[in-house]
Amino acid sequence: MLTPSFSCTQDETFVIVAIVLSTICKVMEAAFDIQDNQFTFHCHPYYLRLRFNQLLEEGRGERATYDLESNTLSVYLPKAVPGETFTELDNNGYLIATEKQRRVLLQLVGATPDTADAALGEEAEEAEEEEFVQQLPEDRRDLRAPAAEGEGYGFARSFHGVFARLDADMVGEVVRLPDPEGSTAAARRALRLQEENADFDEEAVLVSFEDEDGAVAELLRYVPAHMQDLRRALESQGVLYATAAPAAAHTSDAYEEEGTPLLGGGAPTPMEVWRGNIADFKRPLITELPSEEGAVRVPPPVAAPSAAAAPTRPTRLAIPRQCPTVTFTKEEHFVLERLQCPRLLFPPAPAEVLALTVDMLLAEAYDDLFTQGCGCCESVWTLCALSPALSYLDPADTIYDAARFFARRVLLYPLHRHYALVQRAWAMVGARLLLGRSYVVRALLRVREVLAHSEHRMALATVFLDPLIAYWMNVGDSAGLLLQGALELHEHVARTAPVTVEVAQKGKALLVQPQRQVLQPLTLEHLGLPLDMS
Repeated sequence: MLTPSFSCTQDETFVIVAIVLSTICKVMEAAFDIQDNQFTFHCHPYYLRLRFNQLLEEGRGERATYDLESNTLSVYLPKAVPGETFTELDNNGYLIATEKQRRVLLQLVGATPDTADAALGEEAEEAEEEEFVQQLPEDRRDLRAPAAEGEGYGFARSFHGVFARLDADMVGEVVRLPDPEGSTAAARRALRLQEENADFDEEAVLVSFEDEDGAVAELLRYVPAHMQDLRRALESQGVLYATAAPAAAHTSDAYEEEGTPLLGGGAPTPMEVWRGNIADFKRPLITELPSEEGAVRVPPPVAAPSAAAAPTRPTRLAIPRQCPTVTFTKEEHFVLERLQCPRLLFPPAPAEVLALTVDMLLAEAYDDLFTQGCGCCESVWTLCALSPALSYLDPADTIYDAARFFARRVLLYPLHRHYALVQRAWAMVGARLLLGRSYVVRALLRVREVLAHSEHRMALATVFLDPLIAYWMNVGDSAGLLLQGALELHEHVARTAPVTVEVAQKGKALLVQPQRQVLQPLTLEHLGLPLDMS
């Protein structure tokens, strides 16, 4: 049996599953079933089983319609609790996975399965063995073989041998390293800092700061689409205030509620092919619904990364009561379905993944700002020039370092080297982190697409973007992690005085003594560039 291509959306009452079928499929003979949180569809040669995190309820107007022009079957699955937000609808691999496969996914990204999942027992696993295991198309590669010398690179430094397959001249076009396979992480960073200091041109920075032709001012008038979405959501749905809570703080203490949301939804209905398995049912005259007044579904804050500063006053950011989401295109779904969750013996720490994510998002934000949201043939150069990970295989270890490294490179390489552009990019990335996973993944997919269309730079997408996107699509509590990243980024860019923190050192030893580090304000004089301050 084949797993069809599908996508899921939702409104207040239904989860809508759009299934693309072939013209030879006899849709009028299709079989549908709803049971608790599971939906099953069968129409030879297709079979689809979806498990949702929230409950469905049969007998509340379930139906299916078929569009002859697009060969798309739209199935409307009623929610057990109208108005409830179904999660993970943009993660097809998660929806088709069995419970056993989901526990494996959690282990791969370093999450701890909760007690409810662990209590399924042998009986549940035996039942799963009888189920048909659905699979999306795979891209089979083995790029994580141990290297004879040097250190790994890419996501969690888990890749080796990727650049060994390329000619030396081609390697020089992809990264600015003479020997990527034989270099260590410390050597890559030392070489990058040395070349950055040598490339610094103070006169070019001063000319850009003057902005005589008004080019920088024109760029700053551009408002990205995701920032408009955030502003509309804050205005229409009410506001929550997120604060960086202490590690031991209770979840509900980190938010303050204000305002009420606006709700709505709907969908068109082509030719109807299914009207539910319950032929006749009557609604009660009065239906009691649980009151949701004062109950806000927001992600809990996670423990702050080790490099996060402890501010004297807690950071307080306004977020929508319910964050909007973006709907992925067919092309984006095609990519997401083929990304494999990284299989690592020691998954990376969340702080490390957040730092890499911010690195990519900052480069994407500057390119989006410079091209006014249109992109151009120079986008691949901009992305690689502004990201230390893409240019030197040298990702930042913390969000603070990611913001600092980005600021340095903006003042070195682009046409416009104005610090206001750095600050605007910080704000754009902070807003994207607040909006959640779908907006972050959309930006990462754009970076991947640009790299994939550039000769030889697809290798960078393989070692960084593919596992990073798969991580965010499968990690538990992605909203909480991204919210923590937004809070930490805001703390760093808003800091006006140095702060001393303890930073856990990366290494192979299980017990590593943390070191004290001074985090300076992210101003021009603290970027480490060879400025003439006289």
